[in-house]
Amino acid sequence: TQSTWGFGGQLLVMFGEVCIRPELIRVIAEAMDIRLNDDVCESMVPDVEYRIRDLVQEAVKFMHHSRRDTLTCDDINCALRIRNAETLFGYAVCDPPPLVKTADDIFAPKISERSLKQIQSDKLPTVPPPLQLVSHWLSIEGTQPSIPHNPPPPAQQDGRSEQLGEGISPNGSNQPITVAIGGKKTHPLSKEQRLYLDKVVEAIRGNDKDLFDGTMKSISEEMGMNQLLPYFSNFMEQEVKSNMRDLPLLFKLIQFARALFDNPHFNLEPYLHQFMPSILTCVVGKTLHLHVLDDHWLLRERAAKLVVDVCARWGKKHKDLQPKITKTLATALWNESRTLRTAYGAIVALGLFGARVTHALLLPHAMDFVKRADRKAEEDPSFVIDGYMCKGALLIAAGAYFRAFPTLSLPIVLSYSDFYDIFGESLIPVLPSASMLADDVEAVESVGRKRNKPSNEAETESANKIARVDGSAAPPKPLPKPLPDHILFRVPVEPSVVFDYRTL
Repeated sequence: TQSTWGFGGQLLVMFGEVCIRPELIRVIAEAMDIRLNDDVCESMVPDVEYRIRDLVQEAVKFMHHSRRDTLTCDDINCALRIRNAETLFGYAVCDPPPLVKTADDIFAPKISERSLKQIQSDKLPTVPPPLQLVSHWLSIEGTQPSIPHNPPPPAQQDGRSEQLGEGISPNGSNQPITVAIGGKKTHPLSKEQRLYLDKVVEAIRGNDKDLFDGTMKSISEEMGMNQLLPYFSNFMEQEVKSNMRDLPLLFKLIQFARALFDNPHFNLEPYLHQFMPSILTCVVGKTLHLHVLDDHWLLRERAAKLVVDVCARWGKKHKDLQPKITKTLATALWNESRTLRTAYGAIVALGLFGARVTHALLLPHAMDFVKRADRKAEEDPSFVIDGYMCKGALLIAAGAYFRAFPTLSLPIVLSYSDFYDIFGESLIPVLPSASMLADDVEAVESVGRKRNKPSNEAETESANKIARVDGSAAPPKPLPKPLPDHILFRVPVEPSVVFDYRTL
């Protein structure tokens, strides 16, 4: 190839030979904030020469196939693409820019100097045409119509056409617009991506724990797999729908979703509408197990934590994401036709959203929900465990609420006395500490007295009482005595199980 290239005066390609000076490698390394000594630069010269020679020879092939005698930047870009390397930017297809030798023996593009008078005497650019608003169809059932206002669509698979009624045509007349709609296309995957997708499916559906753990670790750290995200979302949606009672598989799918959301290189925002229904199904699903003793409670807790993390990550950008999810959870909780297992997942998820969501959606109906759980347990003894699990989740949410209440400007919905009626001494361990119990309750009651200050002295005595949900006033329950350093207590999970509060 009889041609000459110049790069800072350090690179020459003539008659198929490449000559690179170590100074060029040092300059490029310093531009990338890397310091190299002379020996390293000398040792890198042969490898760089080989790679440039290989790239130029590949570009020459493109030049010959194009029936040209001049090597262009497009030929180099084509050679870089087949080598899976980043293409060049900033160079046009026309002739290469002229290079001028500087005082430091470095070749640089020639920059013409212009005075302010020359710039001032130049003609002003033409005034752009005024903006006009024209309505047109941007997308029809996920397919872009081929009209002049839209970019050219891909090659159409069939010749279907539809008439879109009356609208503003490109020439301004109100005539029916007929557009051609192409069929849907599937993004092709490479052989390696298809193999990786098959391995992920095999790891989730199989029983090899080591393979599954390695696959989840790879998914949470791998880069360059964004093309597989639509396949992942579709796979999870289909698996959750068809395996609602396969608890081990649902555990794997939630762990799979967690690995996807933990990967910082994935752009999962366009696929939230596909992932969230599957995850919410694992939170409030009616039946997620085959046997009564299956631990589907843990599956609901993990799925609820994932839902809260998704809202924390994208809630500020999508203002309606968290309200829609909390509305779904609240509907699943207060609808009496739903099972207590569904209510358990909703309570856990709403409690994880924080004290304000607990204050707005859990506390106002806590008393009614406890009565409903007790009533179902009396009607059917098989609901006893479900009722205790729901009370335990409500107890944890109430404890988190009481810990955060002094820092929030919220009216009192339920006092400690009301929760003491529901849970008794089981409420004590979820508070910050037993020694701070009196201070916490006194702070809650003092906030209530300040917000409900009486208008005259005759109402002072009634205002010091704790406000109840039904509007009536009753004296507060006497506070329990401070607990000793070690105490055993019962929590509403299983009546016959005793827990040590210091192990929670």
